Amino acid sequence: MAETRKVLEAMQPVFKEALGLIRQACDQHQTVILRYNNDADGISGGLAIEKTLYAFDCNKIYASQNNSAFYEAGSALRDLNFLRGSRGLVIIVDCGANAESVEGLKIAKAAGNKILVIDHHPTKVNMKDLAHCYCAPFEFGGSSEIPAGYLACQVARLSGKVDAKQISELEMVSCAGDKSHAVTPNDDAKRKALVLDYACTYMNAPNNLEFYEQVLEDSKLLLTIYSQVNGLLEEIGKIGSEKARKVKIGKVNVNFANISSWSKRGGFPSSGKACGVIHDHLKSQKPGEPIVTFGYGGKTISVRANTEAQQAGFSANKLITALKEEMPEAIESGGGHDVAASIKVRKDHGKIVLAEIEKQLEKMLK
Repeated sequence: MAETRKVLEAMQPVFKEALGLIRQACDQHQTVILRYNNDADGISGGLAIEKTLYAFDCNKIYASQNNSAFYEAGSALRDLNFLRGSRGLVIIVDCGANAESVEGLKIAKAAGNKILVIDHHPTKVNMKDLAHCYCAPFEFGGSSEIPAGYLACQVARLSGKVDAKQISELEMVSCAGDKSHAVTPNDDAKRKALVLDYACTYMNAPNNLEFYEQVLEDSKLLLTIYSQVNGLLEEIGKIGSEKARKVKIGKVNVNFANISSWSKRGGFPSSGKACGVIHDHLKSQKPGEPIVTFGYGGKTISVRANTEAQQAGFSANKLITALKEEMPEAIESGGGHDVAASIKVRKDHGKIVLAEIEKQLEKMLK
């Protein structure tokens, strides 16, 4: 936490820059496009930014959930259509800082819009060429451990116009959702994060941040959803961890779990969530040992690893880079964090990609 505070202090100039773009758009009565990632971290950040916009009397807000980590060309064109030729501010929270978003960002910027990206995913893209303000921890001694929603909350806090208690609650939900230690979330924040992860799976209409806020404030509804979802995840974690294929590569316990029976396209849990709960169960069985879990099914392979595995040499991003180089015909896209990532494979290539993953791990972890 001391390290987080140090990073946040160093980031004050970029937070001020982000807030300046927001104030300018509000003062000029411009339309603001607010895109946020479809998880608890992204939603928390979206809510923090929306509260900031309202605090500056912005009444032209188009909030839209981004159901992928990419700000694609199609998304940019839909945003331009909504703007109807006017120039505005495009804010992207918890996504957009990746190679797959370059085309979309270029389109939005070329149309004369200001671009603000708040993200914490590692990237090799020069975001300063694509965004007027890129709010990320990496250039300030930080890492992806500091969630995007938490960063967005710092912008809101800096405004001095958003209720401090609400911001603190959103910070905890953001960290609970991404399992970050930037702040220690309480049990209430953990419940809220899980419920948001569930609710966002079925929401893709614009302007649904108000719905999420209603869910968070309705304690009875929140508890009802949480009880159902938590029971389902406990079952998945137990059965999935029992059936997972387990191998030892170097010092690392590597697990391969078939999640296709639980993770359905457009439903809950997502492949990442299913992989995550199985990974947590496997970690609890071998506390302190390096654990990596691959959850596969359909066209997606999700990756989860603990800190011990990272210290033993595992990096999901390095693995994905190697896969793209070795078998570009099989990999559609991939990326994320070193300990939490996803790989999208082309149809009928799942088995050969899993086999190649084991080969690459032999090299990485030897």
